[in-house]
Amino acid sequence: MKEPKPPIYRGGELICPHCNTPLLTEEGVDGKFYCKFCKENVGRLTDETMKKMADDFPADLLREWMIETTSTH
Repeated sequence: MKEPKPPIYRGGELICPHCNTPLLTEEGVDGKFYCKFCKENVGRLTDETMKKMADDFPADLLREWMIETTSTH
């Protein structure tokens, strides 16, 4: 069985590695995630992709989110 391909991160959004559409997933009965458009199995995000996403996250929005999450406790 082949390993599922991880999503592609481009221009601030995740892209299906199979059909190149913006990634929308649904969880199958088997616990795996599938693209809503092409129904292909999509793998987990790589560490490199997660780092890129974190680097691209706006600092002002992150700061606001951290203030809100810490003030609610």
